[in-house]
Amino acid sequence: MFGYTVDEMMGKKISYFMDEEGIKVAAAQLENGKSGESQILDSRFITKTGKVVWTRMSTNPIFDDAGIYKGALAMVIDITKRRHDEELLRNSEAFLEIKNKELELKNQELEQFAYVASHDLQEPLRTTSSFVDLLQKQYSGKLDEKANKYLTFITQSSDRMKVLIKDLLDYSRIGRKKELEQIDCNIMLSQVVEDLHKLITDENAVITSGPLPVIQGYSTEIHQLFQNLLMNAIKFRKKDVTPRIEISAIQNKVCWEFAVKDNGIGIDEKHNDRIFIIFQRLHNRTEYQGSGIGLSHCKKIVELHGGKIWVKSTPGNGSTFKFSISSKQEGHVPLNADANGSGKNGKAIKYNHVY
Repeated sequence: MFGYTVDEMMGKKISYFMDEEGIKVAAAQLENGKSGESQILDSRFITKTGKVVWTRMSTNPIFDDAGIYKGALAMVIDITKRRHDEELLRNSEAFLEIKNKELELKNQELEQFAYVASHDLQEPLRTTSSFVDLLQKQYSGKLDEKANKYLTFITQSSDRMKVLIKDLLDYSRIGRKKELEQIDCNIMLSQVVEDLHKLITDENAVITSGPLPVIQGYSTEIHQLFQNLLMNAIKFRKKDVTPRIEISAIQNKVCWEFAVKDNGIGIDEKHNDRIFIIFQRLHNRTEYQGSGIGLSHCKKIVELHGGKIWVKSTPGNGSTFKFSISSKQEGHVPLNADANGSGKNGKAIKYNHVY
């Protein structure tokens, strides 16, 4: 193990094969052996060629008939590879911790940048909008049709830019609240439907829901997730067809799998990944309004909760957006239980609820 012959080793003290660091550690531990203790210790040795060898040494003290300590019987195992692997792991963990801190700082910088940029961008927009309003009021009836058309284009572009900046700022803020809380998705969905009451009523949309679980999550983000998916389902409806949206959830081994199914225009399979990329649009603004960031919000929120989001759809036959939320955290309640987890007392979960 150390590269010496038997003759070269015979008669040498164990310290002969150690460096100063190894001697200090071993001396203190071997001293305890004089009290009669058996020991297991990791010791550092130096080979004949100068390499370091780590060993796991099990020692049993030896005493003569008079009870005088004579030394120890030892079994020595080479654990150099294991120590090397442990060192690599420690270095990897330290490196990962450093990178995590760097990433956290970068995220903070990006959040600050998004906030400052959005704030600074809104100022010239407000100025532009104000001057357009002044022009339209002060020169009403004095401008020709082409000039009025140009002013309308400026107003519409400014309004779109305002929405874009707000959506970008909202996107940067996702996940800023760090505390998880218990969320009853049945109650959350009811709140979202209430918030979207005017849109749902105007479009005569029918929304139904099966039983939804109680999960651990970030309430603001989960609210936004349901809201974006419902708004998308209503927006991309078929002409002269009542929008029908079904929300359901099933439990897998490690997650809840939610589904939001609609009877809308559907999506070509080749766009299944593209729609979750920020600012990606499949339709022009004359067909459907929006900034192209809603599903990016959804993706970021779902990933924040340890899940993933995907879509199953065919053109003309509606879409089913599915997303998973990790159920490994404490606080998740099964579908057959109430908000308190009993399933017998307290608030009963509604099945096939129609909003």
